[in-house]
Amino acid sequence: MTYKALTLATLAALSLNTAARAEDKEKPAPDARTQVKIEESDRKPALPVGTVVPDFQLKDSEGKDVDLNAYRGEGILVVTFLSGKCPVSNALHPSIATASKTYGEKGVKFLGIMSNSTEKTVEVAASVRKQGIEFPLLDDPGNKVADLFDAIGTPHMFIIDKTGKLSYSGAFCDNWKEMDKAKRWMFKEALDAVLAGKAPAEPEPDDFVGCSIKRVKTTG
Repeated sequence: MTYKALTLATLAALSLNTAARAEDKEKPAPDARTQVKIEESDRKPALPVGTVVPDFQLKDSEGKDVDLNAYRGEGILVVTFLSGKCPVSNALHPSIATASKTYGEKGVKFLGIMSNSTEKTVEVAASVRKQGIEFPLLDDPGNKVADLFDAIGTPHMFIIDKTGKLSYSGAFCDNWKEMDKAKRWMFKEALDAVLAGKAPAEPEPDDFVGCSIKRVKTTG
């Protein structure tokens, strides 16, 4: 190939690459919500830290009514969304159970919520009981409370302080597969801070939460 021909070929290739890049820039960015994988999410909860958590009423796995207002003023409350099928949730149930007992001695109350449309609350309750969880598990039909919190997965941990304000929203720790190798225990650190009357250093850590909550599909 002559120098002139080589130069023309090079210029043609550069022109095509420039056109391709221009075309890519014109394409709209994908909606982040459509890119969420089945066991992770990069969305942050919509309920801002520092705001009062709205009241809700649900039934527990035994059919008894539970009202959030009944827990207000009694101390710190932890709300966590659980699943019987999610491997992340199942791996963390024993640690969550231990935390509920340890912090329960310090006056912290725990509530579990099951919002997955693909599971039955009574079955999830039976499963988590075998893993040591004794606190109430509430049924969230239509994932209304999950939407209220904008809970993104299981187990999504929320801490509500004595005044009813949200203090923490995020993961339990940074390594659910090998917890002995976890370097950050965000939930514990946040709960310790709230118990001490302080604001958590990381109230909304940008870390993996768990399996996505399987919400009820709506039309229209």
